[in-house]
Amino acid sequence: MLAHIATLKDTGHIGNSICYTRTLHMLELFDSKFDKKVFPEIDLKYVKAFDVFLQKRDCKGNTRKYYFKALRSILNLAIQEKEASESTYPFGKGGFNIAALEEETEKCYLPHNDMDKIKSAVMTKTTLEMTRRLFLFSYYCYGISFIDAALLTKKNIIRYNGGNYIVYKRNKTKEAKKVKPIQIKITNEIQDHLDWFVANTPLVEDYLLPIVSIAGYTGYIR
Repeated sequence: MLAHIATLKDTGHIGNSICYTRTLHMLELFDSKFDKKVFPEIDLKYVKAFDVFLQKRDCKGNTRKYYFKALRSILNLAIQEKEASESTYPFGKGGFNIAALEEETEKCYLPHNDMDKIKSAVMTKTTLEMTRRLFLFSYYCYGISFIDAALLTKKNIIRYNGGNYIVYKRNKTKEAKKVKPIQIKITNEIQDHLDWFVANTPLVEDYLLPIVSIAGYTGYIR
């Protein structure tokens, strides 16, 4: 797990590395001798005991699923690299059912009145105005994630069908097969924010938004 966490950090997959780090921490809390365990000991009985431990810590189903998916991934990787055997694999057919842990969460929505207040708010400080506009930019771009917004450059603006579009692939899944780019037509609202960022913030190189502040940034955090 430590080797996998190091690899994820070295390749810029910081979010995933945090997931495995948290999972490792919980396993060490559950089992004080976890660092001495060998793969055959991580069997169905062990996994069920870990689940009971998590429930006693009041971890809900989705949180437990989060940890078990990371553990399963490590075991799959170990089997693939011939470090472990499938004979004691605790997941899969007849094993521990991770999917059954998933719980539907209650969706929360911002009331229209509050959204209208954000749209019309007047900020006296540039930092607050920039924050407000970054939020609205994400809103008008159908909830584009922070990292995807941060990495947008002028190359992501494509003109066709009589208009300008922001075209990009999600940073999270861009390496996956058959991933289609997302296309967002640049409306008057989106263009208004882009123009404001150009006029009022120190943009770096060809980035569209004032999130990346270091020239030469490649998308990796060392």
